[in-house]
Amino acid sequence: MYVAMFMLNEGLGSKDTTLEIIIGNQTIYTPLNTSDDFKLTRSPVKYDGPIPTLDFNITFERIRVYQGNHADSTFDLTFLHHFRGDWNQTNIKVEALFDFSNASFYQSNGTEFSSGEPFTAEIRYIMQLMGPRGLVIPTGRTNTTFEYNLTLDNGSPLTVSKLEMKDSFTIYNGTGAIASMGYSSMMDRGLAFVTHGFPNMTYKDTKSMKSDPEVIVYHDRVTGNTIPILIAATGVIAAVAAIGAVVFIRKRRKS
Repeated sequence: MYVAMFMLNEGLGSKDTTLEIIIGNQTIYTPLNTSDDFKLTRSPVKYDGPIPTLDFNITFERIRVYQGNHADSTFDLTFLHHFRGDWNQTNIKVEALFDFSNASFYQSNGTEFSSGEPFTAEIRYIMQLMGPRGLVIPTGRTNTTFEYNLTLDNGSPLTVSKLEMKDSFTIYNGTGAIASMGYSSMMDRGLAFVTHGFPNMTYKDTKSMKSDPEVIVYHDRVTGNTIPILIAATGVIAAVAAIGAVVFIRKRRKS
């Protein structure tokens, strides 16, 4: 049994906080645990031909931009999951939707930033694979993908999963949608420590933005005498992991 996890971390110190806002010469760390509420919604399972699909959203409401003063400066963050379980691969899109309608940003002297000031949002997350003997070390990495190669019972290689970061994102203001490009980086510590940045937003003009990453999980096809190899789930893990998209993979039964 293998578990592929895509999750957000909290509680590891300011520089490891999941979310941050960069404006002017300031970096504002905004922990998810300051949110006022948490909601989960999901759609019924639908079939695209024989392939099951499922949509569900996890929303952190009214996350505080500042931990002391300016308590009324908040934003919402929703993770939109789109799950598609095919025979040979499973696609999980986990889009991040920021709503900045109620966010206000202040300089270090307490003065609010002027309208038109550019700002950037960054989000950090982790991808890892756990197997029967613990953490599975990745065998391939680029700045946009993280791959694990395992061997099936018949000796053939199996690429379990990769993360397509897709730096494109969409900015929404009062007049419509604007396509934009972000940036991403990945560090390899046996886990994929990913930073995803969304620059060129405009204070008091940008209302919201949505990103477009995708987790792809590959697996061997279910045939004849094999046992089921894929069960999918998602959930919230208290304290350390704030949110995760989790996929369980079971290898073929030996003959």
